[in-house]
Amino acid sequence: ATCTEYGKFYNVVKCERCGARLEVSFEIINPYGHLFTNYVSNGDATLTQDGTKTAKCERCDETDTVTDVGSATGTSDPTPLSKADVSLSFTSAVYTGSEIKPAVTVSIKGETVPESCYKVTYSNNIDAGKASLKITAAQNSPVKGSTSRSFTISKAPSVISLSSKSDTYDGKAKSIGSAAVDGSSGKVTYVYYTNKACTKKTTKAASGSSKSGYAPKNVGTYYVKAKVAADDNYNAAVSAAARFVIKQGSSAVTLSSQTAVYTGEPVEINPAEVTGSTGKITYIYYTNRKCTKKTTVSKNGAAKNGGAPSKIGTYYVKAKVAADSNYKAAVSKVVKFVISYVSFEWNDTFLLPRVGGLGTLVSSYDLYLYKEDEEGNTQLMGQLKNQKSVLSQGVRKKTDPFTEGSRYKIKVVLTLTSGSKKTVNKWMTY
Repeated sequence: ATCTEYGKFYNVVKCERCGARLEVSFEIINPYGHLFTNYVSNGDATLTQDGTKTAKCERCDETDTVTDVGSATGTSDPTPLSKADVSLSFTSAVYTGSEIKPAVTVSIKGETVPESCYKVTYSNNIDAGKASLKITAAQNSPVKGSTSRSFTISKAPSVISLSSKSDTYDGKAKSIGSAAVDGSSGKVTYVYYTNKACTKKTTKAASGSSKSGYAPKNVGTYYVKAKVAADDNYNAAVSAAARFVIKQGSSAVTLSSQTAVYTGEPVEINPAEVTGSTGKITYIYYTNRKCTKKTTVSKNGAAKNGGAPSKIGTYYVKAKVAADSNYKAAVSKVVKFVISYVSFEWNDTFLLPRVGGLGTLVSSYDLYLYKEDEEGNTQLMGQLKNQKSVLSQGVRKKTDPFTEGSRYKIKVVLTLTSGSKKTVNKWMTY
């Protein structure tokens, strides 16, 4: 028989005289079974797990391996965490607004301690700066005591952007508007430039800005960069340059209708009222409301075509202001402009006796009013045309062109029905 197999035992009866076998019998022998007595450790115990041990059968070469209870290396003599090897999954991170927790690995002599054997607590691990963690050993574990480690949380990047914009000149400084900021809550500042490369800042002289790099007010194309300052958790950032255009403002030209007194010289309409451009103002005179026919030298007594007329009549005028650097050009609405004869007071006490009996023979007449200056020179103040009946009836016309104490001459030019003319002069002091 062996440790695992059955055997047989034979009994033989022989004759004592001749040795002949008289009887043979046998017995079955059961297996002996292994005999393991001397177990030897295999050296595979860990800090927290028992190892194994192995023994060789005393009868054969068979071996038996069993758990070596109580052989775990750490439970009997825990290692202080201060002497253990501690590593973090990272020692620096970027701010996210949430808790940052690097993973912790504890090892003793190259063997990793299970996470269940210790507890990790984190401090100051949200905001940018120095964060820390504390490792505390659990009871009945291969480690004991506690230890701490630190790691760094860096500021996150900020993003700032500006959108291109256009505005219209109105004499005030113009800003591009607010930048879009993702990140820092720091102060946002803007710098204005006159070139795309952003090397030339706006100036008071060229751009109308209050200071160098400030918002401009003059018409032009500018480029703007916005900068957000850093705060506790985000870095500063500068935007890409955005295009900013200030367009010319609108001008307005206003003319008022007017009636002027004939003087014999070209008469100009009163100056237009202009808002906006400081450019040159020009006036064009027309003889029709649609403004398709300009005044002429020959027909209207203008110095040039479209110029101010000198002859009695009804005209139409437009004023135009030229553009300047900040305002557009503009044209007024058409207004009516009348040049009429001056009216003045006269009566038959000085006029009719000089006309005599010609009243019924007069087909038309012109009356001229002259004013004498201090040097004795006369200046034509105006002309009045009346119908024949007015002269014959001695009707009084009232006006106020007279200056008290001045000397005036009234000249009447009569056109008789025969075609001849007769002139009557009368001096008077007002």
